[in-house]
Amino acid sequence: KVGINLPRSSADQSSIGESISLSDIKVGDLLFFRTYKEEPSHVGIYIGNNKMIHASFKQGEVIVDDISKGYFQKRFLFAKRHNLWFLNSIHLIKYN
Repeated sequence: KVGINLPRSSADQSSIGESISLSDIKVGDLLFFRTYKEEPSHVGIYIGNNKMIHASFKQGEVIVDDISKGYFQKRFLFAKRHNLWFLNSIHLIKYN
């Protein structure tokens, strides 16, 4: 525990933070997607180089994905920036 309370659902998480354009995203920004309903139903954390880390329902684990994939491009709604130290201090994540 780090003493920070965040909303549990992606829809509730999408109501907080500063809205930013996709062209201005930085490491640690949250990316919201419409997957199975009209409101945000999926969220990923941007890690740079057009990549995000997110919990994949299909694969049943946390993975790194390219946000320029057609699947995510079609479903992207908006991005938000938070002043939360653990989101803004992601410097290096190794992935295949």
